[in-house]
Amino acid sequence: MKLDTAQNNRKYDSFAATYDDWDTEHRSVAKQRQALLRPLRGKILEVAVGTGLDLPYYCNRADVTACDVSLGMLNRASARLSGLTDHRIKLVKMDAHELLFMDDTFDAVVGTFLFCSVENPGKVAREIKRVIKPGGQFVTLGYHHDKVLQIL
Repeated sequence: MKLDTAQNNRKYDSFAATYDDWDTEHRSVAKQRQALLRPLRGKILEVAVGTGLDLPYYCNRADVTACDVSLGMLNRASARLSGLTDHRIKLVKMDAHELLFMDDTFDAVVGTFLFCSVENPGKVAREIKRVIKPGGQFVTLGYHHDKVLQIL
């Protein structure tokens, strides 16, 4: 199955400017974000960073690469990142279905509300597994109905 990246880009670009308002109203999970992200160390990949709502919660000693398929979302994340001068975070445009990293690259991979926003969750999960170092971890927040789930 060929993914329509251009269509996906347009979808997320179209609501990048209002996404934070929607997220705050529907999923206020700041405490969960902090509890999951602050302890992470080493080389970290955040897949589908969106507008960068997770960025303030990383330890400033972590080396974070955050990617998203949507330039509109990345522009919002970049604006948020400009206020975090003590963090080492790099933003890149990249599709979660085809991560352009070598195998076993990251100590941890983060995907906040990731699997509800990608076209092929199985393919994304395989890509995440491929880029995590042996013994590394995948950290995610997800939701099921009105409950927020934390998975380490």
